[in-house]
Amino acid sequence: MYEISSKWVLVYVNHVFSTEMSSSQRVESYHAFFKRYVSKKNSLLDFITRFNRAIARQRHEELIADHVDINEKPLLKMPNLIEKQMVEIYTRKISYTFQEELWESFYYIVELIRENDDQCIYTIERPDESSSRVREIVDSTSNNEITNLSIEDEDIYSSAD
Repeated sequence: MYEISSKWVLVYVNHVFSTEMSSSQRVESYHAFFKRYVSKKNSLLDFITRFNRAIARQRHEELIADHVDINEKPLLKMPNLIEKQMVEIYTRKISYTFQEELWESFYYIVELIRENDDQCIYTIERPDESSSRVREIVDSTSNNEITNLSIEDEDIYSSAD
């Protein structure tokens, strides 16, 4: 029975939403989770007991996290609309990650270089870095919608180098 253990997990967690995870990533994640609780030496009864404990522990940790997310809102670094919306939508942990990324985005300078009917070309630079690396972004548009966003592979260095 242990030989088919890789198939057990999918039966129990197929209903769980796992955004942006490939099936192999999900399986690896489940395997790592169950590896802490199950071994080849477990009997069926021992497996069921350990499985139930693992699920109960995970549910308990999720309930604690949900309680914190509902009752304790993160402090806002800036009172702007996008940050306020993210605090309402995301978990506390993701809100703090978003907040840091939003804060970091203010260090960059975005400049429109060329624009025509088909595309806009921008440069993005973080001037406080020692190398002053500049990236070129090509935004291909049609019908006023972004259809393709690509970052050029070549790095462009400013004249300050």
